[in-house]
Amino acid sequence: MRASWNIRLVLGLVTLGGCVDRQEKRLDERQEETEVAMVDHSQDALAMRQALVKGQREEAMAALDRLRARLPLKVLSPKGHLAQKEFITADTLAATSPDLPSLAQSYGAMLQACGECHRSTGVRVEVALPAPAAPDSPTVARMAVHGQASQAMVMALVAADEPAFVQAAAILREASLVPDGLDPSGTLPPMAIETGVRLGDLAAQAGSAEGRHGELMGEILSTCASCHSLAGRGGG
Repeated sequence: MRASWNIRLVLGLVTLGGCVDRQEKRLDERQEETEVAMVDHSQDALAMRQALVKGQREEAMAALDRLRARLPLKVLSPKGHLAQKEFITADTLAATSPDLPSLAQSYGAMLQACGECHRSTGVRVEVALPAPAAPDSPTVARMAVHGQASQAMVMALVAADEPAFVQAAAILREASLVPDGLDPSGTLPPMAIETGVRLGDLAAQAGSAEGRHGELMGEILSTCASCHSLAGRGGG
């Protein structure tokens, strides 16, 4: 009897080991599938940001359509599936946006939902902050930092990284083309200067707008688009 019991025990342990191996393999496969899906997901989201900054509503909607076509992501963990519902609600609202400012607002809500999903599932997203613009930087260099800071703010929302969002907003403000509401170059139309000041004011609010960063990001992007349109420059 003892020999028979030992055999059953060994067989049970072997079977259990096989089940554990198969479970680990499934988890590894799901992790790989999730990483692939999230690369496409993030590329579409960043394409939306670039189009919004340039004031290209149709291109932004096209990126949104590509993103929505991938939803729901079926490779997420149970917690991820719950958090994904908020994102789907936000992107469904975005799809009905009648104009670029409302689309930018919905985009901000989408980014905040991304961050909540990552926070709930323990996913870490790195945020690369650009170096601030030097005080004597030419316009082209300041605009490059401007664009990099805007993208860093987007990624900080995706990462649910409040400190990085505030830091990126400060860099965005410092890279302004109209410090103190003045245009040193003398080349910007008055309305573009006013819009530039508005952008600086929005960036300054980042430190005290916790919980509203998605909304603030939407306003910043639509303000960028307005300024680029008035100044006759593309943005990026």
